[in-house]
Amino acid sequence: MRIIHENLYQFLNIFIPLLYLKNIHQETVIYSVNDSIKMKLRVGTYDKWAIYQIWKFGDYKTKGFHINPKDIIIDIGGHIGSFSIWAAKQAHQGQVFTFEPNIENFNLLQENKRLNDVSNLTAFNLAVAHKKGEITLFNSKHQNMGHSFYEDDLSSKAIVQATSLAEILQSNKIKKVDLLKIDAEGAEYQILLNTPAKILNKVTKIILEYHDYLNHGYTYQDIKKYLSACGFEVELDTNVFQRKVFKIGILKAIRKN
Repeated sequence: MRIIHENLYQFLNIFIPLLYLKNIHQETVIYSVNDSIKMKLRVGTYDKWAIYQIWKFGDYKTKGFHINPKDIIIDIGGHIGSFSIWAAKQAHQGQVFTFEPNIENFNLLQENKRLNDVSNLTAFNLAVAHKKGEITLFNSKHQNMGHSFYEDDLSSKAIVQATSLAEILQSNKIKKVDLLKIDAEGAEYQILLNTPAKILNKVTKIILEYHDYLNHGYTYQDIKKYLSACGFEVELDTNVFQRKVFKIGILKAIRKN
């Protein structure tokens, strides 16, 4: 597990700085994603790569996951707002609820929300876990890349407030979720496997990034099995290299009719 974890960071530590060659002496920069979208990001960090994944590589532009104008979307792991803003622009008559526990990421997410004048996006400085309360969050020391509920030798820690998927639906009076997106650095297992079927019955589609390299006692197979039992048709992305070498990947689930 540690070798795979280290290899992933070593690869990104080489690649990420190449994205900022023009801005090497700046701390932050306003990046024009396209003619209508601008994102503030931190030079030398994972921020631009996250934007590329959403806007350039189309990680969430996948068959069966088209976002409709009136969709209700929950984004767990909002980072700096790349996915949330992209989704909110498409669901312009709907609503996006995004959750980001890291305060630096959250503040930048709020700046990007204002920068793009997105009124149908509501952001919360909260982690999402199996229950409401305080949890320990381990923050990556590598370029603001992520945070996790699981400790390793690359992390520092902070106590943060957490909510649950059931609490999100109840407190925001959400009766139906058209799309649930999760990129929570290992918390996906805790979140989904502890969410009752009666709550998941309110969700139409789920797309998540799984992180098996964290060696937390679960794998994507556990999520696949549970979601299948809850009435979803589940499939994995086709990137076998990423799944085998880095033990990460994308899992997609659509509720059966």
